Amino acid sequence: MGQAARTNPAGSPLTPGISQTLARHRAATISDVRYDLTLDVSPLDSAIGCITIRFHRVGGGDAIIDFRGRRLTAGLANGRQIPANAAARGHIRVPARLLKAGENRLDFRFIADIAPSGASIIRSHDPTDGSDYLYTLLVPADANQLFPSFDQPDLKARVRLTLITPTTQPVPAGDSGRGPQGQRPRAPARVEPTQPWSVVGNGAIESAVTSNGRLTTRFAETRVCASSPPSSEPPGRQRSEGAPAAPARAPNATSETSCTPAPISTYLIAFAAGPWHHTSSTHNGRTITAYVRASRAAEADLDTLLALNQRALDWMERYFGRPYPFEKFEFVLAPAFPFGGMEHPGAVFYNEDRFIFRERPTLPQRLNRFSTILHEVAHQWFGDLVTMRWFDDLWLKEGFATFMAAKALAEIDPAADAWKTFYLSNKPPAYAVDQTAGTRPLWQELANLDQAKSNYGAIVYNKAPSVLKQLEYLVGDSAFQVGVQQFLKQHAYANATWQGLLGAIGQAAHRSLDGFGRDFMLRAGMPVVEQQLTLRNNTIERLALSQHPAKSLSGSKAWTERTEVLLFYSDREPVRIPVELRSRVTEVTAAKGRPPPDFGFANARDYGYFLLLLDSSSVRALEAGALARVEDPFLRAMLWGALWDQVRNYRMPPERFVHLALSELPREPDEQVVPFVLARMGRAVSAYLLQASRDSIQPEVEHTLWQAAGDKARPYGIRKAYVDAFIDLAATPPGVARLDTLFSADSVAGEPLKDPTRWDIATRLLELGAPEGESRYGSQVQRDTTADGRRRAFIAAAGRPDAKTKQTYFTRYFADATLNEDWAAGSLGEFNALEHQAVTFPYVRPALDSLPFIQAHRRIFYLETWLAAFLRGQTGDSAVAVVHRYLTEHSNLPLDLRRKVLQHADELERTVSIRQQEHLSLPVDSGGRPSTKR
Repeated sequence: MGQAARTNPAGSPLTPGISQTLARHRAATISDVRYDLTLDVSPLDSAIGCITIRFHRVGGGDAIIDFRGRRLTAGLANGRQIPANAAARGHIRVPARLLKAGENRLDFRFIADIAPSGASIIRSHDPTDGSDYLYTLLVPADANQLFPSFDQPDLKARVRLTLITPTTQPVPAGDSGRGPQGQRPRAPARVEPTQPWSVVGNGAIESAVTSNGRLTTRFAETRVCASSPPSSEPPGRQRSEGAPAAPARAPNATSETSCTPAPISTYLIAFAAGPWHHTSSTHNGRTITAYVRASRAAEADLDTLLALNQRALDWMERYFGRPYPFEKFEFVLAPAFPFGGMEHPGAVFYNEDRFIFRERPTLPQRLNRFSTILHEVAHQWFGDLVTMRWFDDLWLKEGFATFMAAKALAEIDPAADAWKTFYLSNKPPAYAVDQTAGTRPLWQELANLDQAKSNYGAIVYNKAPSVLKQLEYLVGDSAFQVGVQQFLKQHAYANATWQGLLGAIGQAAHRSLDGFGRDFMLRAGMPVVEQQLTLRNNTIERLALSQHPAKSLSGSKAWTERTEVLLFYSDREPVRIPVELRSRVTEVTAAKGRPPPDFGFANARDYGYFLLLLDSSSVRALEAGALARVEDPFLRAMLWGALWDQVRNYRMPPERFVHLALSELPREPDEQVVPFVLARMGRAVSAYLLQASRDSIQPEVEHTLWQAAGDKARPYGIRKAYVDAFIDLAATPPGVARLDTLFSADSVAGEPLKDPTRWDIATRLLELGAPEGESRYGSQVQRDTTADGRRRAFIAAAGRPDAKTKQTYFTRYFADATLNEDWAAGSLGEFNALEHQAVTFPYVRPALDSLPFIQAHRRIFYLETWLAAFLRGQTGDSAVAVVHRYLTEHSNLPLDLRRKVLQHADELERTVSIRQQEHLSLPVDSGGRPSTKR
């Protein structure tokens, strides 16, 4: 359907979703919105609600309210009855005759769903103690699935919530998913929780009254509380001079505190309810409260989490030059939460499983947890205080939160090597999508909010922060910070666009950023930069950087960027040369006449946003031992990334990369670089190599991984990375035997063997169809009866290699309303194990056919996970043919979905091409079969 048919201005017939035309009309005619919302969630499967909406109106015409809940039971406009047929196609049309100029009041009664998945209130059942927990999930445009509202980000509202809940645990209504074998489990016996029910919401609690077994909690209207201005001194300077000064901040509300209303967007409205365990900490006058379900309170390191959130708030206040923008800060560790976190003001939600470690965490796990905290705290300013006007500017909040998280980590914990972490987390996924035919600009045109889920992905989460790093390098960190502070001041408690951000930073830097905006905000795709190094008479005669677009859709114009060229010498100090790329070919004149380096690298310190293809002499040098002479782990990480890009761009056979990894990894001491390289070696072995080559190298791979996993001289984090890689890649009979031995061991990587690793082993044994698989799986199901254990049992069982299992799971993905999305998403990788291609190939086309349903009925990121699993689980050209046929037969497929398919098909097509090139390079034996003899 074209854009014109999707619009629904106030006077036209109602159509599904929220069109940009409707949103613009409402933003121009409606202001000063206030919601007074009451929800009774004591039934556990239904939210019975009433809401009063007050707003100021100018102009004429009907008012369009958004509502997709189960049922609207009553409606009044300024005290007069709204027609019974007013609700249709996800909206409520309030006739103009019932409205007036100026202040208006609408009153609605309604019923909305509470369910394990697919609803705006998620119910998570804890089988450990029989408790149920509820929490909202309204992003990007699901607030109207819960209550009638103007569900668009630029109609911010003051929100007051009243929540009616049980006082103690009611009789359980079922489970959050069937058991691992597919049967529906019996309802657990009623167990009284150790904690009474408590609630958390955006605002502070004004009153809590218990009556007839129900708790009625009334929250104050969302607001900001006055405080003195924060220090303007840069946070890095404060840290370098000793302990940071106590920052000014918005304190928790007291009777003496002066507070004013703080409007928020509908997608940020939130509450959580259940028998939570909670604890608080107070630091420099600010109290933070943490909530976790009672059965996991003992294993949650809440003191550490509270301290990390305090440190994050302190840093952000100093950098942004203004106090925390809301009245209070609390966070919830939400069970079965489908994202890493969600930034609701006053009630941040974090993913419970990523924040509670069931076994000793590795350094990447700890850094990922703190980075998530920093990301969500940064959102309080970029996203909550200042919100994008429309979801076409989603990058404006997500990219900024990720970039600020890296800046904060770099100054809070210098030992973390935050920019290495930033590179490893962002550049590979950004490049993987941005060099495909399905890429799109940072500013992503969006005609209707029902398409907003498609805007989530690597472009906004990984490319955007990478572009911001280039922007800061371009204008300087001081101008960047001043511009950001000015931007926040100009748009506080309101909405903004990317033009406003670049305008503020450009003004601070005294330069126009219009060209930067055209290159990075409005232009799809990315440049590929190739190093060209020419030597003569033992000196550099020419070093040139040529750039071209990764895909023709980007146009032929060169990108303008600043970068730093590194000439590495093992016997002298390296040479760093700042370079500005402006044309198709850039001559690095400062390199001419210098001694030939061990290797060159044209993106030192990762400032540039481009895919770098190394010159052949640099690649040979790295393979010949130069990589081992690089002491900087950040540089080593980028070099490994560049070598992997050589593989994916058909310039290095995957077998060469595997041999290089096997020879260099024993010398690698960095706890982040090791798993990064192991993951790429694993993809090369399991997907890129033909079977003959894999059979030849597999024993050496398993031996190397097993030996390193048991090397007590290595740090725990490195040994654990090898253990995980061994579990993922073991396939030979000796390897399977070692897996089975490991399952029964008392320790692994020098630590007691815990259930998460046992589950990984049992899952791999099932995937391989090993004789021990079923017995190991069964014993682990009996051993680990926790909620996480039940989830892992469901995930592991998807890895059975038989057709019946695949059919059962694929059916359940759509037909089982009790199946939590977190469980389903977690099982997709095991369902599509590469060893099962013959069994899963028939599901590639049904998986593609179901994309419109998934987009409409699943949360953000689920569609990405779905496509990645089904397409990365194949390595044959027959799967490529299925994708191409699907796209040909669906010429009217919405552009956002077509792009998603093209993004994920790219890796499948590269895999097939790499395997075909390897096939052509292999000699054949006397029978015409590929031989591994070279």
